[in-house]
Amino acid sequence: MSKSKETTEVTPLVIKFSETDKMSGVKSLSTQAGITCPRANKSEVCKTCYAMKHRYLYKNVKAKRMQTLKDFYDPRFVDVVVKEMFNFRFFRWFDSGDIASVVMIKKIIEIIERTPHVQHWLPTNSWDVPKFAKYFEKLDALPNVTVRFSSRKFNTPIDWPMHEHTSSMVATTDMLDSELPEGSFKCPAPKQNNKCETCRACYDKNVKIIVYKKH
Repeated sequence: MSKSKETTEVTPLVIKFSETDKMSGVKSLSTQAGITCPRANKSEVCKTCYAMKHRYLYKNVKAKRMQTLKDFYDPRFVDVVVKEMFNFRFFRWFDSGDIASVVMIKKIIEIIERTPHVQHWLPTNSWDVPKFAKYFEKLDALPNVTVRFSSRKFNTPIDWPMHEHTSSMVATTDMLDSELPEGSFKCPAPKQNNKCETCRACYDKNVKIIVYKKH
């Protein structure tokens, strides 16, 4: 009597994208803030992070972001995300969390390379983590991604002794144009019901510094 073959069902990988009210339809991939932010303890801005309060503290919201972090390490992750991005035109990385490992940044690079039709925006506070340096160089060379290094001090542009880099800073007051750093652009969301609407300055490599109003 022959033995019946056992079948093993493989659970499909379902990527859960985020979509904040502000982003006006642009999706994001988000992980849990804090545990994925290797430079959070060096940043005064991170101490007031919006992703560490309010609805971001709900169990279901945290669970979703923890699952996304786990998904990054699934061997199917890149293929699934690339397929899901077929109809995307803009994409933001990390409305919560940050680059926490070499595995993550290498997969982000591959996804961006395989989705040339998508304009990516990658804000990060991990810009001076030594092991990421060569990968940021690879990202900078790609035409369809703008990596914005986040300043760690309020009302102060980033202080980073390297080539000029696209970046962002957070203002605690509504700074006058004369007070803004050279080459900066004030995020218009506060005057647009806290929404991006049609603005895509964050994705533009020619906009050197984005100035956000503190949440």
